Amino acid sequence: MRWNASDSLDDLGELLVELIDALAVPTFDNGDFEGHLEQIDAIMAAAPERLRKTLKSARAQLDSDARRNWFDFLDDQGGVKRLQVISELRSKMESGGYLYHGTTSGNLERISEHGLDPSVKRVWKDEQADRRNLKDAVFFEATWRGATDWALAAAARARGPKRSRSRERVVLRVPRAELEVFKDPLSAKPGSVWVRGPVLVRSADVLTEPFSGFPDWNPLTKFLSRSH
Repeated sequence: MRWNASDSLDDLGELLVELIDALAVPTFDNGDFEGHLEQIDAIMAAAPERLRKTLKSARAQLDSDARRNWFDFLDDQGGVKRLQVISELRSKMESGGYLYHGTTSGNLERISEHGLDPSVKRVWKDEQADRRNLKDAVFFEATWRGATDWALAAAARARGPKRSRSRERVVLRVPRAELEVFKDPLSAKPGSVWVRGPVLVRSADVLTEPFSGFPDWNPLTKFLSRSH
């Protein structure tokens, strides 16, 4: 998604969502933030006054993070400031954002028709009773960067040749606004949540590899039509 002055506020919201995602998981691809900085620079002059200060803060934090090595984040002196910037960005959003689910391209046709169905075989093996009791749960992450771990797990357990198209890793995103979200009781990740399923995905978007830099989301319906 490339934002310019003629784009809608919905697209501005998309930029805010991605800035939050990038700042929330800075070690994932902090060496590939050039696209984010370009997007902020492109929008700055045309952005509403209420947003300019926040965008400047986000740009400064991303620029700082981009200059750091991953091990610098282990003793993250900028963590408090980063959380402040994330909070400012969230306060400017007019939507509830998204939830993210990692899977493979071979599952998308079924997901499009039936939604994310909790009765389908899980990509993880977990014998702990706490999670077994969540039989109607569909699991999500609060960031697409966090969901790539589950896309990797899904690809590892998928059938077929390892380099086949059906095992390509993808991330689905669904609007969060109308979903009742619960924290995953067993996950160590702060953004791991679950939703009572099945979860319909009529307005879902898809992200394909490479998982780095400014993402290029495509509607699920469009992605599937191009795959046929």
